[in-house]
Amino acid sequence: MRRSLSLFVLTAIAATALAGCATPAPDASCTYAEKPGDGISAVTVTGNFGSKPDVTFATPLKASTNQNVIVSKGDGLVSNAGDSVAIDVSLYDGTNAELLSSSRYDGTSFGVLPLDETAQPALASALKCVPAGSRVLTVLGDDPKLTTTLGLPEGTTLVAVFDIHDVYLGKANGTPQNVPDGFPMIVLAEDGTPGITFLSGATPPTETRIAVLKAGTGAIVGADSEVTVAYSGWLWPTDGESPVQFDSTWAKGKVPATFSLTGVVPGFAKALTGQRVGSQIEVIIIPEDGYGDAGTGSIPPNSTLVFVIDILGVR
Repeated sequence: MRRSLSLFVLTAIAATALAGCATPAPDASCTYAEKPGDGISAVTVTGNFGSKPDVTFATPLKASTNQNVIVSKGDGLVSNAGDSVAIDVSLYDGTNAELLSSSRYDGTSFGVLPLDETAQPALASALKCVPAGSRVLTVLGDDPKLTTTLGLPEGTTLVAVFDIHDVYLGKANGTPQNVPDGFPMIVLAEDGTPGITFLSGATPPTETRIAVLKAGTGAIVGADSEVTVAYSGWLWPTDGESPVQFDSTWAKGKVPATFSLTGVVPGFAKALTGQRVGSQIEVIIIPEDGYGDAGTGSIPPNSTLVFVIDILGVR
C-alpha cells in the first residue's frame, strides 16, 4: 500500500500512477457552480486536455474571491462531494506568474484529490459536479490555508488549471450483505471510516476468509488489476487486548491508495480479485497469506490481519 507525495499534494493530494474506472451514482441535482470574475477574465488558457496548458496573464494578478470556470467540458463520470478526482494540475503564483508545481502530463502519473469540503472547500467547490475529461481554471484569491501551506505571503492569488481524468467513489456504495459468522463486527462512521469489534474469546481462522460487506455493481477487479481503494488494517488481538490498527487511508487525510494487486500480500489480492467497484470487503488474512514469520514494520511475525477495504476504482 504505497503512496508518495507530489509538490502540489502539500494540500493533501496524493500522487498516484493510475487513472481508473469507477462508478459513482449519477446525481441529476449536481449542477456545476461556475464562479466567474475579473481574475478569471484576466487568464488565458490554451492547449489540449491532458497536455501541459499554456497559461498567460498579466502580473501581478490579484483577486479577492475564489473563482472557477470549466474551460473545456468532458463527457465522463461526474464528480460530487466526497468523491476523489484523478488530476493533472499546473499551479501558478499570481504575483509573478511563476509555475509553482506541475504534473508530468504523461497520461499515467495523476494526482488524486479528495473533494473534501471541510479540508479544501475552495478546491472541492471548483471541481465538484464536473465530468471527467474536463479542464477547469481556478483563480484562488481567498484561500489562506493553501497559500500558508505553500509558504507564500498572505493574500497571494493562485492560478490553477486542473485536468480531471477520472472520478473515484469517496466510499463503497454497494448494497449491504449478510456477513458470515466468525468475522469481527464492523461499524461505519457517516463518512465511511470503519471501526472494528472482536468478540471476546474469538480465535483467528486457519485459512484466509473473505466476506462482502457491501456488493457493488461497478467494474470487476482482475488478478493483476491496479486498484484505487480506501482501507483500514488491524492486528488480530490476543484475547483481552484491544485491536491495534496498523494502517488506514481514513487516518491519512482520507486520501485513497492506488496500487497493483501484483504488489500486495497474497491475502489482500485474493480479497479483491473478482470483486466489483463499489464493494466493501472484509478479509481475515492468515500469516501465510500476509507477512509470514518475518513480519514488517509495525506488524509482528506470524500476525493474523483484518482489513476492511472499499473498492473505489480499477484499471
